[in-house]
Amino acid sequence: MRPARRCPVQSLTTRLHPVGGAEDHETYNPATKSVDVTSGLRPAPSGRRQSLLASVAHMGLEAVRVVADRFDHRSAVPRTIEGVDRDYLSRLLGVEVTGVKPVDVTSGTTDRARLLLDSPGSDVPGSVFVKIAPTKTVTRIFTNLSNLGRSELGFYRDVSPGLDIEAPAVVALDCDPRTKRFTIVIEDLTTRDARFTDTVGGVTLPEAEAVVDTLAKLHGTFWDSPRLADPGPGGLAWVTTNSGDPQLPIVQKALVAAGRKVAKDHLEYVPREGAKILARYLAVADELDAGRHTLLHGDPHPGNVYFIDAAPSSGAGLRGGLFDWQVLRRGNGTRDLTYFLVLGLDTDQRRQHGEALLARYRDGLARAGGPTLDPDRQWLDVRKMAAYAYVSAVFAAAFAGLQAEPVTTSGLAKSSAALKDLDSGTAITCLA
Repeated sequence: MRPARRCPVQSLTTRLHPVGGAEDHETYNPATKSVDVTSGLRPAPSGRRQSLLASVAHMGLEAVRVVADRFDHRSAVPRTIEGVDRDYLSRLLGVEVTGVKPVDVTSGTTDRARLLLDSPGSDVPGSVFVKIAPTKTVTRIFTNLSNLGRSELGFYRDVSPGLDIEAPAVVALDCDPRTKRFTIVIEDLTTRDARFTDTVGGVTLPEAEAVVDTLAKLHGTFWDSPRLADPGPGGLAWVTTNSGDPQLPIVQKALVAAGRKVAKDHLEYVPREGAKILARYLAVADELDAGRHTLLHGDPHPGNVYFIDAAPSSGAGLRGGLFDWQVLRRGNGTRDLTYFLVLGLDTDQRRQHGEALLARYRDGLARAGGPTLDPDRQWLDVRKMAAYAYVSAVFAAAFAGLQAEPVTTSGLAKSSAALKDLDSGTAITCLA
């Protein structure tokens, strides 16, 4: 295969020779890593947010970009799943692909499909999983504004290599910063008999333990890591906090509207403390990001985890994996943990096994190089972090297309119950 090329998510390095002959995109093939280039990613915002007017202007610019992209024939990065054909994959992978058959095509914050591949080359897998920028206009604007493609490309390029947790192996990456199109090709997890679930199906206790172990290992590896402040090659200064998202002012407005919309159909899922969190989310986000930071998955709900049953002879046991790294963030590790426990476990499960799972996380975090957490401090953080699970559930429920209705309703029920159980309204000091 040809030499690897990093795919910078926000800017270009013109000395690279891109696949497809265009000058405004770059590719990354991890099979051969012989070209050392800088990532070109900007450092995370310093904490100053855009004004609401600036956020609205940014939204307008992205809307123009998305509409113009529908008529753009210059980009070498496909706009649709159908465009991920044999010619494109042959160029991207550097070996001949003679046949491509999309199966299991779905859409959400990305358009995605499992592809069955034919090739005379032994290096080409029989199937892969591909994700591209969504074709639906509103969803594409949201994806662009939230930099979802940038974050996932950055994970597979800068974080995944050398990270010792269960996560999909990357096959190839491609991006066009001008149009914000991207292609992410990863392994087909079904070839390893991976099992999947969602917020409705939830997880069993052994599955919850496996995911908690993975989160602890991820967080321990990057706890107070100097890479989080490093803007150089391989550094992660481009990973922002949730509170540092420049679009947060417009998210705040959207959450208030989302709360009203949810309350019309499910008043029981907008308790008093929930309404206060939605109304003051800018301040809540600042409080949730206080303290020492690590690298977060950012969105570890049950639909973004999978499970691999190890062979009995290996003694490895059940492994919990994380995929869909679009909301990669830095922040308090307890946020990921609480988010998963609230949305992954049935409410009765959480009440019964929550404390044991928190202790398991503390032990795993220390083993992975993180600190030994104080249980009382951890419990206070859990009570606060339930707010993030609730905000995410409300946002997903209010905006059609992000998740299926049964999933969003289950998320609302679980997260609103957690706010009450954990008395989150009194734990978050800015709501007092």
